[in-house]
Amino acid sequence: MVSQRNSLRPKTVSVLKMRTANKFMIRKATRFWSVCAVMLYRRTDSSLPIFSENGSFWTNSTTDLLAGASEEDLLGRTRNRCHDEGYESVALIPLRSGEEIIGLLQLNDRRRDCFTSEMIGYFEELGASIGIAVKRQRAEEEISRLAKFPDENPNPVLRVSGEGVVLYANQAAGPLLEVWGCQQGKSLTGQWHQLVTDVLAHGRSRQTELDCRDRVFSLTFAPIVGANYVNVYALDVTDGIRAREALRQAHGELERRVREVLHSHFRPEFLNRIDEVVVFHGLQKNHLRQIVDIQLERLRELLANREMTLELTDAAKDLLVEEGYDPAFGARPLKRTIQRLIEDPLS
Repeated sequence: MVSQRNSLRPKTVSVLKMRTANKFMIRKATRFWSVCAVMLYRRTDSSLPIFSENGSFWTNSTTDLLAGASEEDLLGRTRNRCHDEGYESVALIPLRSGEEIIGLLQLNDRRRDCFTSEMIGYFEELGASIGIAVKRQRAEEEISRLAKFPDENPNPVLRVSGEGVVLYANQAAGPLLEVWGCQQGKSLTGQWHQLVTDVLAHGRSRQTELDCRDRVFSLTFAPIVGANYVNVYALDVTDGIRAREALRQAHGELERRVREVLHSHFRPEFLNRIDEVVVFHGLQKNHLRQIVDIQLERLRELLANREMTLELTDAAKDLLVEEGYDPAFGARPLKRTIQRLIEDPLS
């Protein structure tokens, strides 16, 4: 609820809406981009007085705003719908998750002059919190959906009891069971049985790879300690491994060509003074995961002085990597992401 001093009194008819990008349609017939489309597709211009630096749209008088619009613009029903319904003060706040805009928060009031730049700034902070929460909720819902329908999962999914018995295996898991020499209702043997035992004993997920015919699977053994069983999720990573090998060969070829160019341009006496030639390559996401651990350790040291501790789940670290990954700028966006999502809220 917004306080009365901010001019949005409870007795006033106000509207709070969320418009998501997948439900929005651009009216091409008018050849005019509505404000919603401009924001969702990040085409705002902060030099215009109706847009904030963070991409929000707001006006304290739709009447005055439309008075300066062309006849073609007025044909756009999306543009003047709020005005037609009697709203004068209108604000559209982006719901952000990192750089992604996942929806809009709309505030309407029938009176003029209800908004200030400070209020818009407050709602932008609120929109960022809502955006992150919505994105996380969607991810959790997707995980829950996959967990409820393992039969429909195109990847192998198995459930193994603490005694090593395969309690369940979907159709895609057939090739894995062949390699293990096992079937549903029977017990795993050897290293796989031992792996299930270890995962349950330590209560932590473990990952490993398995060669299966001409494919390679990445296996995640996730313990459900309270129920005394382990869920096994398999993902075909063959294409990724082949891509990494092709990349490794490409890097080797690049280094060979660099050496050839050096020898063709510089005299042997000069090259003899060079101890080593290093070819730097762009950071990949797996590298950023290691940098996340290094940055978090530094942050933990700072927090220790205040008698505070910090622990992040693997999912939280993955989120930091996803939000902070930019192959063009290396690890700097990651550092800013950690500051924005962790350090700033803590401070």
